[in-house]
Amino acid sequence: NPINFLILDGPVGFTAVNITLPGTSTQPALNGQQFHLVSSKSIMTLLISGALGTSITNAPTQLILSSTPSNGIGFDFIYDSTISTWFRVQ
Repeated sequence: NPINFLILDGPVGFTAVNITLPGTSTQPALNGQQFHLVSSKSIMTLLISGALGTSITNAPTQLILSSTPSNGIGFDFIYDSTISTWFRVQ
């Protein structure tokens, strides 16, 4: 579970991206573990799922870059192992 950042970079925007947040049967996600997704380009269709039956609250479906700072360039998640849930914090 050392993966904390996923950086997507390319010359043009992404049509579709599927991401599975960390966790395996031999090395489950850790309580308080953080995951950061960063992209240099917009992602029109974004599917984020959890590994091993974990759930995700408020999972985004797109990452649209704009000049508005509040849109940001990515998303952050934190894991709560007591309820097997990834929470989007940004």
